Amino acid sequence: MLKASPLDPDRWGTIASTICAIHCAITGILVSVLSVLGFAFLRSPVLEWGFLGFALLFGMWAAVRGYQRHKQAVPLLVFVMGIGLLIGSHLVVPLSADGKPSGWIELFSVLGGISLIVFHAMNKQAMNRCR
Repeated sequence: MLKASPLDPDRWGTIASTICAIHCAITGILVSVLSVLGFAFLRSPVLEWGFLGFALLFGMWAAVRGYQRHKQAVPLLVFVMGIGLLIGSHLVVPLSADGKPSGWIELFSVLGGISLIVFHAMNKQAMNRCR
């Protein structure tokens, strides 16, 4: 097995996706506690879109690089599904009647983050098999 380069997009993408999934799970469950403890910034739209931007950046880099080598479509489909869930959770998922997030946002965000973790693992495995 070849040693991973420090600029390996799958490694950094996995780290970013894991942090994203944990962030989405924690902020979804502990919204009121975060405010009391002074961590309300974790619900910041700038931070949320920043996570999404990093996920998209590392994911696209890894997807293009991976597909050029292993020519497998399944990791790409998992990547598209994960990004779709993340974007959909922020743009499409409706709010509840009182204007607050309905709970679907957190569910789709966490599932999107997990999908991206799975994508990076599948992509890395496929790249290792074709060497």
